[in-house]
Amino acid sequence: MKVSVIIPARNEEKYIRDSLISLKNQTFRDLEIIVVADSCTDKTVELSKKYADKILITQNKSTAKSRNSGAKIAQGDILIFLDADTRLSENFVSSVVSLPSKNFYGTSCVKPNHKNIKSLIHTNFKNFVHKFKIYKGSTAVLFCTSNLFKKINGFENNCPFERLSFSKKAKKYAPYFYLNSCYAVTSMRRFEKLGYLFVMKYYIKNYIFFKFGKTLDSYKIIR
Repeated sequence: MKVSVIIPARNEEKYIRDSLISLKNQTFRDLEIIVVADSCTDKTVELSKKYADKILITQNKSTAKSRNSGAKIAQGDILIFLDADTRLSENFVSSVVSLPSKNFYGTSCVKPNHKNIKSLIHTNFKNFVHKFKIYKGSTAVLFCTSNLFKKINGFENNCPFERLSFSKKAKKYAPYFYLNSCYAVTSMRRFEKLGYLFVMKYYIKNYIFFKFGKTLDSYKIIR
């Protein structure tokens, strides 16, 4: 079985090296690493060349489109969509591969890259709502089988909450898994820059809007 990890990246030179190294350190070895460099003007591509198996340079200006573009050239039986500012525990891929289902999707528990009271409260809250399936939009990492991805036609290109939309479609065809045997360490830069309360209110409001089919706010890009 082969696994493809797809990383959409736009000007991520500060973070992507650590993300890629975490993939190189995985205990599962049959791994294809794909970086989709979207409208990059920094050293993201240059750094990625040292670690990635494939680099796709695009002008999508859309995370959803970049994920879909990476999936089109992926050869894996399982797809892992990873944020460029996130690194995985060494057993992450092996934990996904060992899931007892032919088709599946899901996410894992997350840890903050900077541990303080606010970041720990936030990540523990996200872990709670994912574990008990209150919210299944994933965090900084989402995985699924390639067959499932094709069946639901991937991510919605013009949806700010494309991972939540993906999960809504996926649950009709496959079971959802939340993994706490492995973890992802993700950057808290958005919360540190915009404020924890502001970002939490944004997520909750848009989740409610999504549930009732209303228009969502655009996802603000932080670099």
